[in-house]
Amino acid sequence: MNVIFWLIGFSNITKADPCGMVPPIAVASNEQIITRKGIQRTYVMHKNGIETMALHPAFTGKVQDFGMLIPFPSPPELYKINDDMFAQLERSLVPPTIEVYQHDTYPPPTPRSAGLGRGRGGSSGLGALGAKGMQPNQVRVREEALGMYQVAVIEAGSAQALKKWMQEHKYKFPDGMEEVAQDYVEDRWAFVAIKTQIGAKTNIEPAAGMREVDTSYPKGASFDGYVQGMGFRFPSNEIVVPMRLSVFNGRDPHNIVYLFSEKQMNIDKVDQPEDYYYLSGKKLYENLTEPLDFSFRVGSKDKLNEKQQQQLQEFLDPDAITKEFRQFLQSDLMALQTSSLLLESEQKEKELLSISESFGLRGEEINKLHQNGLEKIREQQTGQALGDLKNMHLSIFSGVLPNDLIQKENIHFVPVSSPQPDKIHIEDTFRITKLTTQSYKDKPLSNINIPSLSQSLTVNRPFTRQSGKVSVQTIKFTKGKDEQAMAQIIMRRYMNQFRYCYQRILIKDPSIQGIFSVQVSVSQTGKTIYAIIGQDTVNNNAVTSCFAGRFKRFTWSKNLFDRQFEVWFQLTQ
Repeated sequence: MNVIFWLIGFSNITKADPCGMVPPIAVASNEQIITRKGIQRTYVMHKNGIETMALHPAFTGKVQDFGMLIPFPSPPELYKINDDMFAQLERSLVPPTIEVYQHDTYPPPTPRSAGLGRGRGGSSGLGALGAKGMQPNQVRVREEALGMYQVAVIEAGSAQALKKWMQEHKYKFPDGMEEVAQDYVEDRWAFVAIKTQIGAKTNIEPAAGMREVDTSYPKGASFDGYVQGMGFRFPSNEIVVPMRLSVFNGRDPHNIVYLFSEKQMNIDKVDQPEDYYYLSGKKLYENLTEPLDFSFRVGSKDKLNEKQQQQLQEFLDPDAITKEFRQFLQSDLMALQTSSLLLESEQKEKELLSISESFGLRGEEINKLHQNGLEKIREQQTGQALGDLKNMHLSIFSGVLPNDLIQKENIHFVPVSSPQPDKIHIEDTFRITKLTTQSYKDKPLSNINIPSLSQSLTVNRPFTRQSGKVSVQTIKFTKGKDEQAMAQIIMRRYMNQFRYCYQRILIKDPSIQGIFSVQVSVSQTGKTIYAIIGQDTVNNNAVTSCFAGRFKRFTWSKNLFDRQFEVWFQLTQ
């Protein structure tokens, strides 16, 4: 059975549906399975015992094979997120500069550029459950339609009861997941099960004489693109991202996790400094509320007439590029400030989405109608909450999570050992570095063309797993009895961690290979005293430092207590 178990796990992206509500449908004759696409971005916010997690995944495969099952420590509220949310989040980290070209002469006639881009909105919620102490054969369920999804929040007395209910109600439950699901059941977690309601667009387009619509998908239909993004808000005493089910998806994915919290945080047991970035909430607040920077590449501001200066001030409004993210963020801050799982404006969005869905109405124009209808009440209810951002921190992880970690644990977070300065990764396909406008004498400034989400996604750099091999060439003891055989056994036990160090850097530099040594000293209690890089032909500090750092996690056998030795590694492709 082919089914995606969604938690932060996606591979390559080649094309995408910019709307996100109705992925492209095609009738496929081959046996295509569901596969994940694109770098997975995850938004997380935690405050006052409430956590929000939001995702916008991309898939390709057969519609009937689509399904998601996501565990949560308590039953969540679930709502739709804006399709542009992650693109606008990235653009808020380093806002673009407006470049102005003010010419003294008139140009020849040219086509006008597109206007300022504005985003889309709309969300909905799903009521929470709360019963505990269930019998093994019991399930408690609440079902609801949410845009393109049919959603069930499930509490189960056992994994078998969960599986039985899902199969009876045509939700996908794959073979091999029972043991992990049982662990979540025993921890009294809830599950969100999701199946698609995607239909063929041609079946609902208006036509002469049409009296009814058929929203079902044709036999063998497949889709390719971004599905509807979703947010989840739930009570939680600690920050947690459920990851253990993601190992059923296969390959280690590239993840970007955006965590908003009251302290700078790192992912527990993932301690590579080059994968972490930080931005103070105060700085992000300024980026979202203060005018964009501008510079004159030709001419000067004092040469602009009154109308041109007014236009320039409008172009400097950060809402032109981050409005939907700002509104999402302040709604989330208000919910966490008031310990609410669902705001009034979010509930109204849910009602509007349900009405639209009952008529088969989906897509960008419907989203805009929802956005415009709810904007005033949303701003009134949540506008003041944005100030809470000043007392928070944004911590970003961008890298590959070790598979041996997420097989065993959910993702937890720990405070950084010492405060870190603001540092933001500079390479992202969503990022806009500059926007341009120009004027000719007394003519109005030209409109600014802001790249749409679809433009950004189609050029998204694919994540490709490079094939890299790590081998131990030899181990030479320099202090104590030679215990090479025992040392080899210990090394084999931790080889997955060394392969992780190598492969995560291969993504950025596929040319890395060579030989290097690590000098290791073990204490009388079996702890690693130091691990120092010796000879090195790899010439990549990120790789070799990662290897050396892994030795500090080892627990050595008694045969290796109070020993010093040198391990020679070879990296090949």
